[in-house]
Amino acid sequence: MNSKFHFKRFSVFHHESSMPVGMDSIILGSIANVTECARILDVGTGCGLLALMCAQRNLMAVIDAIDIDKASVEEAMLNFRNSEWSERLNCKLISFEKLNSSPYDLIISNPPYFKVGVNNPSTQREIARHQSVLSPQALLEKGLELIKDNGKLIMIIPSSQNDSIIEKGINNGWRMERLIHIIHKKGKKEKRSILEFRKVPSVESEISNISYKKFEDYSLILFDENNNPSEEFLSLCNDFYLNF
Repeated sequence: MNSKFHFKRFSVFHHESSMPVGMDSIILGSIANVTECARILDVGTGCGLLALMCAQRNLMAVIDAIDIDKASVEEAMLNFRNSEWSERLNCKLISFEKLNSSPYDLIISNPPYFKVGVNNPSTQREIARHQSVLSPQALLEKGLELIKDNGKLIMIIPSSQNDSIIEKGINNGWRMERLIHIIHKKGKKEKRSILEFRKVPSVESEISNISYKKFEDYSLILFDENNNPSEEFLSLCNDFYLNF
């Protein structure tokens, strides 16, 4: 059997699923606000990493994880069974668009980010990253059906899509809560962003003018000029990375 990726409180097999362990998911799972969430949904779970991180950070929440890839679901279920939070972790082979469920407090996802250039995806990784399978737009649209009023949706996307996804969210009844620019190395341009939305109750939506400017907006630099982890990065992921 393939080797595991080890974190401080759990380990995961991640070679059979469509999406192996990556820094994007680790940052997203560390930065998401999971407090006061009774039910959490991890969309496109891959090996189950985000669900496991949410379970570690919120000791009461029930976390559902879904994926359309059978190997991913099987590997995620194995990783869940091997964790100390197995009783609160569930995984299901189903597409996001077909999911019916009682509403969640939080939806979290590291969605596919290849918008163009993969016309005939042939590998699991290409399929998992291809936006025809699961897009940020689909998360915003279907997410409204699956989230409680004032519930939150958080995702990590290419920064080039920020404006279009923020506009899409606001036009569909979400309020922008946080925009976090992920800068891999000090002095470099951002390539990824984390977007957090809150579902606006219908009454509030009718009486308020939702502004693009009324949200938290900041940058997270991961490494300094000498490729050393920044203090912010170390602090953020200290509960997970073994060497942090």
